[in-house]
Amino acid sequence: MSLYKIAEPKQSKQESTLTVGIDLGTTHSLAAVVDASGTCQFLKDEQGEVLLPSAVAFLDGEVIVGDRLAKNALISTKRLMGQAPDAVAHLPFPFASLDGATPTLSTGDGPKTPIEVASEILKALWARAQKAYPNETFKGAVITVPAYFDEAARKATADAARLAQVPVMRLINEPTAAAYAYGYGQDQSSNLLVFDFGGGTFDVSILALEKGVFRVLSTAGDLQCGGDNVDEYLANIIVHNLGLSPDYAEYKNICEKAKLAKEALSQASSTYIQIGKKTIEIDESVLFKAIEPLSNKMIALCEQALNDAGLSKADITNILMVGGSTRLKAIQQNIETWFGKAPKTDCNPDTIVARGAAYQADRLAGNKRHSHSDLLVDVTPLSIGLEMMGGVNEKIIPRNTPVPTRVVQRFTTYQDGQTGLILHIVQGEREMVNDCLSLGRCELTGIPSMPAGKAEVEVVFTMDADGLLTVSATEVHSNVAVSIELKPSYGLDDETILAMLESSLSHADDDIRVKQRQMKIVEAQQLLQTIENTLSTDEESFLSEDEFTKLESAMLNVAKSIEDGASTVELSNAMKALEPLASHYIDCRLQAGLQKVLSGQSIDKLRD
Repeated sequence: MSLYKIAEPKQSKQESTLTVGIDLGTTHSLAAVVDASGTCQFLKDEQGEVLLPSAVAFLDGEVIVGDRLAKNALISTKRLMGQAPDAVAHLPFPFASLDGATPTLSTGDGPKTPIEVASEILKALWARAQKAYPNETFKGAVITVPAYFDEAARKATADAARLAQVPVMRLINEPTAAAYAYGYGQDQSSNLLVFDFGGGTFDVSILALEKGVFRVLSTAGDLQCGGDNVDEYLANIIVHNLGLSPDYAEYKNICEKAKLAKEALSQASSTYIQIGKKTIEIDESVLFKAIEPLSNKMIALCEQALNDAGLSKADITNILMVGGSTRLKAIQQNIETWFGKAPKTDCNPDTIVARGAAYQADRLAGNKRHSHSDLLVDVTPLSIGLEMMGGVNEKIIPRNTPVPTRVVQRFTTYQDGQTGLILHIVQGEREMVNDCLSLGRCELTGIPSMPAGKAEVEVVFTMDADGLLTVSATEVHSNVAVSIELKPSYGLDDETILAMLESSLSHADDDIRVKQRQMKIVEAQQLLQTIENTLSTDEESFLSEDEFTKLESAMLNVAKSIEDGASTVELSNAMKALEPLASHYIDCRLQAGLQKVLSGQSIDKLRD
């Protein structure tokens, strides 16, 4: 998939506009502004801290943002964005309900959705910008999301921003933002591996930088793999060793202490933590044990990304570490051992994503403060399609299409007198909709009654720069229309998307055979229906008894072939036997009709 840097022609000088780049992280969030001098300034709180813990506590009439130890504080809720309740029920969150389309969380101020939690974090970061530049008006913000956030998760993030009254200029992928910050003002050719290990997610992207063009060759990742998981694994080791059975609040406290121990071990070989009245020593060997399952998973994803990109480890020029969790010595050592080269650690892994978002926001505002006038274009991670007759997936927006994009296609009705149709939008690479993810449905009604194939329905798929999808359908003769802005009831994690891509490859041959058979079934059903409809309207027989028996027998043979699951070849043979009989019947019918019209007419009258 491609990520292009679009250089625009020089324009007349104009006043600069301030914008904000926001890294809405799982564990920490932060914001940055590119000032009038072109310098990226990270926004700080009253204590001078840049990183804002992604923690929100809802009390009775009060909201506390940034205090992980506040009573009933909700942390790492980014994992829940756009997710279905059944997909996250196993996670250690204080759920209030898992019955609706979106999970809700218990708070001191009633149930709250993950969107409401995220909106409070965005409000706090937006307030930092307004306080730092009180005499300025901000145009909007670019907000980063994990590379494989799907439609639901992106929509949830955009909704959180709207709830926080933060104008969204664009949502961009976190590795994209990191690449933009890293490659800003650089024209060298190289292959870059972006290793993004944050608090709650892991993404690896293989980028090619050549002659001012960024190309994303491949991406892999896991939404449930991050520093939080290291904390949880380490906390679980502590709980097991001490024989504890903590409740949610106690477990959260142990996770916090495990986090402190983890951070201490990035600088020292051992550290101590206090659990109740017990003092426990934790050394690097314990941390390595806690990290090992995640490290193995991340290395496997790196291998997958390299294979997908068609590259070897030797082809990688630079390894860019993103996310605070990459500071762990165990992670750096494992990466160096596997790749055979040390990763770059000269950039601040906590702030590079926000820096890239700030540069992108500044560029989108039309400011010309940099040596390069670059815009980044993202692509669709999976194909978007429409269900056709027979359950076939007709891909409308192919995978890796640059966004924003707009695709228009025309379709028609299947049956005579059909006055409505259901648009079923799916996401995935498989040929049959049952093997893809259902995004949503909408129904177009009020189509004028016409013979099959006469109505014309124009379907428009529009995907904006944030990856949000709108589908509209219009019957061109009557102008009846319907549209849907997709709000899927659940999201995809990175493992699911990777599995979908791998499945499409491994099942490619079988899928083509199934698709061909289904299309042949639809063709056969249309033929049978046409003959049956015509026979039902005949007031007289146009065939001899023997001819009608042969036609009826051939029709039954086609219907039985469909019912018995005959192969495409067998069904084609049954149709070939029926088609000449059907053609003969139509010819007889037309001949009889023509004779009726001509009956009693003189040649001279016909000439007139």
